[in-house]
Amino acid sequence: MTGTSELVKAVKQILLRDWDPIGVQNVAQAQDEYDVYASPIAAMLTTRISIDDLSKYLLDSETRSMGLAGNRARAVAVAHKLYGLKTL
Repeated sequence: MTGTSELVKAVKQILLRDWDPIGVQNVAQAQDEYDVYASPIAAMLTTRISIDDLSKYLLDSETRSMGLAGNRARAVAVAHKLYGLKTL
């Protein structure tokens, strides 16, 4: 990654395209729905965070912040995609 803003942008795209726990991916007015999570995740990716901790953050966001049942398999899959951004 060539900079923090590029990393945040890439995180936002993954969150909207692959995570999207409330299903707003195709709603034009909601394209910024997950932006609040992007900067903290980008910061986590610049540290030694594990995929397990990243997936726990996503799952916690789904259950505590959004009040959803949560989808562990999706959280783990998205954490792997996000973790892949560390190598760009």
